[in-house]
Amino acid sequence: MSRVGVKHSRSSLSEDTYAGRPNASPLPPVCSTIQSRVERPMRLPQPPWISDIGPDSSIVVSSRCRIARNVEGIPFPWRASSDQRKLALDAVLEAVSRAERAFAPVGVVSPDEMDPDSLASLFEWRYATLDWLRGGTHRKLVVLRDGSASMLINEEDHVRAQSLLPGLQVESAYRGAQSVVDLLGRRLRFASSPDIGYLTASLANAGAGLRVSTLLHLPGLAASGRLAPALEAAYSLGCSVRGAFGEGSDGIGDFYQISNGHSFLESEARIIDRVRATASYLVEAEQGARLDLFSSNSGREKLILSGADYLGELFEVNVPPRRLFQIVSTLRLSVCEGTLPATLPETAEWISMLGAAFAGENQTDRVEVHFQAVRRSAALRRKLRAMYQAIGTLRN
Repeated sequence: MSRVGVKHSRSSLSEDTYAGRPNASPLPPVCSTIQSRVERPMRLPQPPWISDIGPDSSIVVSSRCRIARNVEGIPFPWRASSDQRKLALDAVLEAVSRAERAFAPVGVVSPDEMDPDSLASLFEWRYATLDWLRGGTHRKLVVLRDGSASMLINEEDHVRAQSLLPGLQVESAYRGAQSVVDLLGRRLRFASSPDIGYLTASLANAGAGLRVSTLLHLPGLAASGRLAPALEAAYSLGCSVRGAFGEGSDGIGDFYQISNGHSFLESEARIIDRVRATASYLVEAEQGARLDLFSSNSGREKLILSGADYLGELFEVNVPPRRLFQIVSTLRLSVCEGTLPATLPETAEWISMLGAAFAGENQTDRVEVHFQAVRRSAALRRKLRAMYQAIGTLRN
């Protein structure tokens, strides 16, 4: 299993009821222990959305729940001073250290201590966001258990806890992220308002502080001309629809991210139900479209030929990330329809590599980011070429 090399630290302190409030007494020595002791090497696990499958994985690549919280009395990261960001970091790490038994194995990662390739892998696996990677002082990533839950410290908010699972598993993803927040909440006081709920850096996240999303692959609807009305129905159900990697990805390769538009004045249960219902509707529509397109021998033959053409293209030109998205989309569809001998976890890895390549494609003002994008794109082409050479043909 592929893993990212980082550093790991463990505390011998047991859990207690310390509350890491800004006006509390100075933090115990454990915070500096976590950050400064001589640490033994650890390797972060490849997240389950890449290494495993879940319900409706042929259409739903992943389900994610992200919960934002901020430490009471400390400004949001974007307006906090370096000292205030450190205070928030120390408070969160203290809470983590005192709940370590419940968290199970804990990897604490600082971007300043990682090489560019490992940083690209964090984004590739969706442990980290570009905003977190790009800058700001006193940032940490905490990865819990088997990689199904993690937490960014000092991104847009002091805490961004997330759970990311394969297939359509929005309820399970919510339970995973909420368990992290609950453990922290026993030891931290989070900023909140009686009228609003939890306070966040973005007004859209205020209230529940919850963002639930699913990443769907909808090539059948696109090929059959039914995609636009299906996405309009998703809008009418109250969900936002974006490309696979947010702004600018524009649904390339027929990958779409379905999420709640906001969490202000909405309950967690209502948000989860809406996203799940919308995703389920799109899954059913995509299943029907694929059945119409590929249940006949002629339809499967067209898919086989299309997959072969795309694989052949990889040997002729250096394909840019946007074109690679279309190639990967067709190859993933071929895997789902049984015309290409690969697995769904393998296709998830292709998507993850494309994410890193696409994100850095236009970052020419950031040489290292652009270089990593070129490397990821080249690595994916090599992987797909090797697969094609191994199977020789897509025909049964």
